[in-house]
Amino acid sequence: MTAYDGSTGLMDIRLGVDKELATLLRDNPLCAGQAMTEQDGEMLVDLRLPPTEELLSWIHSMGSRVEVMHPPLLRELMRSSLEAAFNRYRLV
Repeated sequence: MTAYDGSTGLMDIRLGVDKELATLLRDNPLCAGQAMTEQDGEMLVDLRLPPTEELLSWIHSMGSRVEVMHPPLLRELMRSSLEAAFNRYRLV
């Protein structure tokens, strides 16, 4: 799986999702080329999309129902963003 195609602006993205979200994504795909598979009891969603603010916002809005599996760059971006949000809510 490649990560990012600079010529098209598209990124190959793999998400791990819970079964409820998988059902939602079957009925309402995020993109035309979306592929879904089950692996070791986990639902995987493969997408080829540009890494837009709208996509990142959608991933955030799904909370613990979704995990960015690939690419590592996007996974780290989401981890950093979630850590910053968590730090805002630490008890003083």
